[in-house]
Amino acid sequence: MDPHAVASAYNARVLNQVYEPLVGRDEKFRIEPRLALSWEAIEGGWRFKLRQGVKFHDGTPFTADDVVFSVERGLRPESQLRVSLPGVTGARRVDDFTVELLTSSPTPVLPLAITNFRVMSRAWAVKHKVEKPQNFNAKEETYATRNANGTGPFVLKAWVPDTKTVLERNPSYWGRRGNITEAQYLVVSTAATRLAGLISGEIDFVVDPALQDVEKLRRSPAIVIGQATGLYALPPAARHPVPPTGGGPPSPQPRWSNRDYSRPPPLQPPRWRAAFMPRKVRLIHPYSDC
Repeated sequence: MDPHAVASAYNARVLNQVYEPLVGRDEKFRIEPRLALSWEAIEGGWRFKLRQGVKFHDGTPFTADDVVFSVERGLRPESQLRVSLPGVTGARRVDDFTVELLTSSPTPVLPLAITNFRVMSRAWAVKHKVEKPQNFNAKEETYATRNANGTGPFVLKAWVPDTKTVLERNPSYWGRRGNITEAQYLVVSTAATRLAGLISGEIDFVVDPALQDVEKLRRSPAIVIGQATGLYALPPAARHPVPPTGGGPPSPQPRWSNRDYSRPPPLQPPRWRAAFMPRKVRLIHPYSDC
């Protein structure tokens, strides 16, 4: 649950409901204000005017101090979110609701890049001694591993590793609110089990169903298939084959094996498929890193 520990699409699907960035994207992938209301390029970086009246889930107010802290935390060696801060060398508080992100050179893509960078509470992190990101590669566990405190539309209610994550609606959320009161993310690694649960009604929403199951789902009158274009950072290991040491045809490397988190990866447009969601939903992920 540490917002800066892991760069994973499945992990982000949960954390992006709990934590928020300064700048987000709308349904057409155009950038839009989130925790920042406006931004402008300045000499040596970018200046952001922050949204006032926002509170973290524990009731503490959101200010520029939280942004400065989050940027400094996200730049630490343990963080896998450095890719979302290209060229950033630090952050500076101007006043309670103005902050500057400092860059080593002109970085026109910064507002686009930080749409994946999550802001956390400085006071909460200090209180629970999680000023540094969890070292995920070293299998470190901290208070932020199993607990969360963001400004997003959902609050973390429970997390059982490799089993499920439960989120409940944030009644004090500053932004748009939907009709979902609770969401359960379940980890089911077997495609057949996910399919059976969706068709039976035990599961409301399946993320990334197996390709061979899509036509069967289309034939079910109770299932709605949704398909759209999205932005996704595909790691180089998933795109480039690697020659084997013993000769023969190239074979793909393991997932994430040669990811360089200090450089932003190219954006790739995948597709997602989903089913209709009622007020309380049970969502299925095929992997356990969420």
